[in-house]
Amino acid sequence: MPHSDPERRIESAQIRSRLREIEDTIYSNRQPIGNLQACVTGVGLGPARIPKSGWKPFAVHERWGGFDQTTWFRMRVRIPASMKGHRVLAFVRPGGESLVYLDGQPFQGLDGNRDELYLAGKAKGGETFDLAIESVPSVRFDDYHYFEYADIAVMHPLVWEFYWDCRTAFSVWEQLEPNYAPRRRLMELLHGAMFSVDMQHKDGPAYYTSMAKAQRTLRNGLKAFETSLGMGKLILTGQSHIDTAWLWPLRETRRKCGRTFSTMLNLMDRYPDFVFLCSQPVQYEWMQEHYPEIFKRIKRRVKEGRWEPFGALWVESDCNVPSGEALVRQLLYGNRYFRKEFGVHSRTAWIPDSFGYSWSLPQILKKAQVDTFVTTKITWSRFTEFPYSVFQWEGADGTRIWGMMPPLNYDGNIHPKECIMQWNLFKQKERFEELPYPYGHGDGGGGVTMQMIEYGRRLKNIAGVPKCELGRIQDSIDRMKQQCRFEDLPVWNNELYLEYHRGCQTTQEGAFVVLAPNGVPVPHQQTGPNDVLFEVDGLPPMGYAVYRVVRSKPAAESIRRLNASPKGMENDFLRIRFDKDGCLASVYDEVERREARRVAGNLRVRGRRRGERHHRCRQTRRRFARAYRPPI
Repeated sequence: MPHSDPERRIESAQIRSRLREIEDTIYSNRQPIGNLQACVTGVGLGPARIPKSGWKPFAVHERWGGFDQTTWFRMRVRIPASMKGHRVLAFVRPGGESLVYLDGQPFQGLDGNRDELYLAGKAKGGETFDLAIESVPSVRFDDYHYFEYADIAVMHPLVWEFYWDCRTAFSVWEQLEPNYAPRRRLMELLHGAMFSVDMQHKDGPAYYTSMAKAQRTLRNGLKAFETSLGMGKLILTGQSHIDTAWLWPLRETRRKCGRTFSTMLNLMDRYPDFVFLCSQPVQYEWMQEHYPEIFKRIKRRVKEGRWEPFGALWVESDCNVPSGEALVRQLLYGNRYFRKEFGVHSRTAWIPDSFGYSWSLPQILKKAQVDTFVTTKITWSRFTEFPYSVFQWEGADGTRIWGMMPPLNYDGNIHPKECIMQWNLFKQKERFEELPYPYGHGDGGGGVTMQMIEYGRRLKNIAGVPKCELGRIQDSIDRMKQQCRFEDLPVWNNELYLEYHRGCQTTQEGAFVVLAPNGVPVPHQQTGPNDVLFEVDGLPPMGYAVYRVVRSKPAAESIRRLNASPKGMENDFLRIRFDKDGCLASVYDEVERREARRVAGNLRVRGRRRGERHHRCRQTRRRFARAYRPPI
């Protein structure tokens, strides 16, 4: 038993080392699959099925890839007799992002966060599985990968369970205060259990017998470490916010959905308490079109209550630029699809990653029978901290709905540190007993990992961490509404403005404009490489009108002149002068022909290196607003 801090540090290092030793024994009898083949199907592709021809021999560690180039791999797995009676997995890491087909059916995604494929819970020996893998290196860069490995191995469930028992308890220990008495007792329990395992006879009967005994000791001992009063409760709901349109073509979003959704369905097969929420009906429609097998499995899980259609809108829409009619149709088509396919009307607008939210939304949502709005994005604001986690959001017409902002980002990770942060940052603990915590890799898909679920299963009731429960987010929201009267919540009567990503809609310049017959630009949208939709008005009956597509001028040409020197700068609108110290000395309005503001002489202008902040193309600065005030 350690009696000083240096001794405790030594003991914690010993536990870390023992954890690694135990982890190394989760799998055994690992061996290569062999007999790989590859087929390059080309660039610019979307969802497809296994090619029938074009296959060539391929080997592990060979290089493959190229910008946006799809490559397929295939192999036949035969489980040897030596693995009979064991749980058997395949470990495959081609690189990039992949969708695995098992015996011709879409089975699971592979990416940087997962490489395991469950093949048999209790192998008979001699079974064969045909694996085909659709892989893409990148649709953004000219990337190449080396196929790292393709192996099968035996998994030992007892070792896996004991490892995660120990790892979770140790992760909790790391978050507790150094002088907190339960922390020291937890270390004593953990050290005693882990070092009672017979590590001298790994893979032998003595190893597993001693581990089973150590696991019983640890689990019984952990009952004395229940969570503290006031730590609250987190409802853990898996998610994978997939940007329908961001850094990849729509055809690639379809494939990302196939990879992610198949993986989440496989996790449901292994974890009966795992629940997954999914918004954006357009992505479900893609499953119907390209992966009907996946859609059929989704419908079965929706019926069980474990797959949660959620969010109400057709896509997780931008909420600044679209008109009111566009937002109405998002809600109309979104919930119409949910009702038709799943018999569900979502009462919550889930829009986690839009760059601000219009003041008209409360009115539009309420009239669409959606009474709750949930986001996490406003917590990204750079300067102003939003004052509430739960509030009445009042629209421009006086309509009020429930507004909720779970503190951490939408792509949470179930780790004791993040769970503690989620509760500590929650601003209204005195009114609510629980809080939703969405978790899983998002933006580009991927979703939840086994590791996240293993943490969540073990954080139900342990000292220093909020109680955690895997569950549905709508059920949690409904319970929260019972815990506090709507009228007792603070009111936010304004838009929800994000102090980040500002100007992103105006900095992406189009390459062309569409001009009406009178020369006036009309609204338009490019829908394909050679396709454009545009608004037509006043077309004569049985007649025609000529609309012209012309190249747009670069934004820089809109300013007719710009002169700059170390002493200042000048264009058609402003003349700015610096003093010898580089501070603003004068801001003169060329249009109004007057000094725009008095300058105190202490506002310094400085350059900024590229890369100082993320998302440069999305940002505009408010420094100009500080320096220039238009005449009143």
